[in-house]
Amino acid sequence: MLLKNEGNTLPLDRAKLKTIAVIGPWADQVLLDWYSGTPPYAVSALEGIREAAGSRAKVLLPTAPTPRRPRPWLPRRRGDRGSGQPS
Repeated sequence: MLLKNEGNTLPLDRAKLKTIAVIGPWADQVLLDWYSGTPPYAVSALEGIREAAGSRAKVLLPTAPTPRRPRPWLPRRRGDRGSGQPS
């Protein structure tokens, strides 16, 4: 993700935040690939934002349609290009 900080909007002022919408079909998942290694723990974008916001702001995850295209960059087994769908 790349953000343009026009008008010095960032960092956001926690005291002024009331609601945060986290958008994206994989916002509540941790996606790993061959270069990820084996992390000792995993935190999704949604979990991280909820933790950072605490009880001060409501964090929403709008229902998004399931992506139609498979994710071939996430093979199921070594050497298997796969469909990106869980086995």
